[in-house]
Amino acid sequence: KIMARTRTTKSLFLCSAALAVCLFALSTVQAAESASATAEKPEPEAPPPPPPPTPPPPPPPATSKPNSSAPKQEKTLNKKSKGSSVTPTLSSMVSKAKHDVDHFLHSEEAHIAKSALVMSDVGLVMTGIQLQLSIVHENYLAAKLAGAGAESHHQHMAHVHHEREQLCAQGSILILAILLVENLAAMWAQGPKKFFKKTAQGVDFFIVATSLWLELIFEKITGANRLFAEWWRFVRIVHGAYETFFHSPIVAPLFNPNHGHGGGHH
Repeated sequence: KIMARTRTTKSLFLCSAALAVCLFALSTVQAAESASATAEKPEPEAPPPPPPPTPPPPPPPATSKPNSSAPKQEKTLNKKSKGSSVTPTLSSMVSKAKHDVDHFLHSEEAHIAKSALVMSDVGLVMTGIQLQLSIVHENYLAAKLAGAGAESHHQHMAHVHHEREQLCAQGSILILAILLVENLAAMWAQGPKKFFKKTAQGVDFFIVATSLWLELIFEKITGANRLFAEWWRFVRIVHGAYETFFHSPIVAPLFNPNHGHGGGHH
């Protein structure tokens, strides 16, 4: 019996030791698995930041009277914008018109027409002077033959010469008006500063304007002013002859092939 009990006790002790070893091994394996699982598990992500606080609602707009000047300001701005868009167009149109006028005045046709007008004016002035001399001569004969009964004929001829001289003066006024318009157009196209830089153009403008003024008041002046107007007609003849023989595209090439078109006024 004692032997049997001892064997039973040893068996129980061995079983207990084996069980303890198994439990220890099992606990070791579980600890290793938990450690590896902890090492492989990713770190948790940081939570997203909280949303910003919503701003307080804006205060209600203050009630004010409607601004009556706002529509006027808008209309003024619209007008300014329209004006700024139209101004370049107008300036370009004016520049183009000036260029076209200046180009036409420098053309061959314009030079020929002006030369013909100048020569016609010279002819009218010379004819008018001759008629004036005829009037003086007829009046002298009428006064000399006052008692012979033939003075009426000379008085009549003096009247006829005076009417013809008036026609020449009217034709000359028309030509001078056309020449003055041509000078004013050239001055507008080139600008006054550039126009008067050319001495020939300035002299021509002065002679044409003065001649037209004297012709318009010729019948109303007497004495020294009348003598000055008569003397000025000779100035016109000299000026017209110079323009004809030196700068006319019609006559100048006949006397000097190196001159003619392109010299005088432009």
